[in-house]
Order: sequence, then C-alpha cells, then structure tokens
Amino acid sequence: MLFEINAALDHIARHWTLGESEAEAVARALGHFKRSCLDVFKILVREAGEQYRELRKIDTSTIDNGEFDRQLHQLWHEIKVESTEARRLEGQPDDGSVPAFDKWQDVAEKCLRLRNDFLHHGSLEWAKRRETRESWMTRCRRWADGATLTAVVYAVAMPDRLTLGLGALVILLWVAAYAGTIYRFVRERFAAN
Repeated sequence: MLFEINAALDHIARHWTLGESEAEAVARALGHFKRSCLDVFKILVREAGEQYRELRKIDTSTIDNGEFDRQLHQLWHEIKVESTEARRLEGQPDDGSVPAFDKWQDVAEKCLRLRNDFLHHGSLEWAKRRETRESWMTRCRRWADGATLTAVVYAVAMPDRLTLGLGALVILLWVAAYAGTIYRFVRERFAAN
C-alpha cells in the first residue's frame, strides 16, 4: 500500500521536476492511488477474518438468544462472497472508473460492522466470564469424577483413613463443581421465602 502511494507521489513530482504534463502525471498517479485503495480493502477483509476467528473461540451462543451467532455467520458469509466478487471485478478492463470500488466499498462497510457490532458487542465480556466460570466447573467435575472412582476403588480394596481423606476430597470437589448450581438453588429458595 505504501509503495503504491510512494509511486503515485513520484508521478506527481515528475510534473514539476521533469516537466511531464500535468494530465499525464495525474493519470499515472491515479492508477497507483486506486491500487493502494484496493490493498486497503483487502487488509480490511483479512482483519475481519481474524476477528471472526477470534469470536468463534468464545461461546457466544447465548448472546441475544442465539441471534448473535446467526447474524455473525451470515455477515461473514456475505463478506467472503462479496469480496470474491469484488476481486473478480478488479480484473475487468475499465474506462478510467474502477467498477470494483463500489463492490469493495460494500465489503469494507460490512467488515467495519463486524468489528463494531460483533467484536465490540456489549455482552461479549459477559460471555467470556461465563465461559471461564464454566470451564473451571467442568474441570472440577472431571476431578471429582476421577477422585470418586479412586475413592470407590480404595474403599473396596483397603478401607482405612486414606479412604476417608479421599472421600472428604471427593465431597469438596463435588461442592466446587456444582457451586454455581448450589448458589442458584439457595438464592432461589431464600428469594421465594
């Protein structure tokens, strides 16, 4: 992009330094500016793809009752289809106008919409916190499952103090695994009273 801008400014400078006609210098510079703009459009699409992949790493299925995901996938699909069409139009001969510019402008607006409406959505931080909390609860459940199986094996094979200690650990892991569920149950129970 910067090379194209540099080349365009070089053509404009030739008007004053080498005495080229103004019309010729501007016409050549315009071609470089156009290619620079097309590069900017492609950079926007690449960044939108990175943002889309970043959003897919987060469980956003509950944001706006699933509407967030549906609209995100639809928007990304439109960006891919329209950017492919705009690239196809770039290769067509033109009469000085750039037919792909209008198509690229639509794509650029959608890329900016992806960033503004989805990457900076107000509920995204909530989804990240919820996902972190659930992942810890899932880990606790797995540990509790493993510790339960170990405690059962020890209880059958050799019941002693170690088994009692392991049983206490199992109980603590199960409480940690279901802390959110227990908290909601207690809160609803006392809220009803």
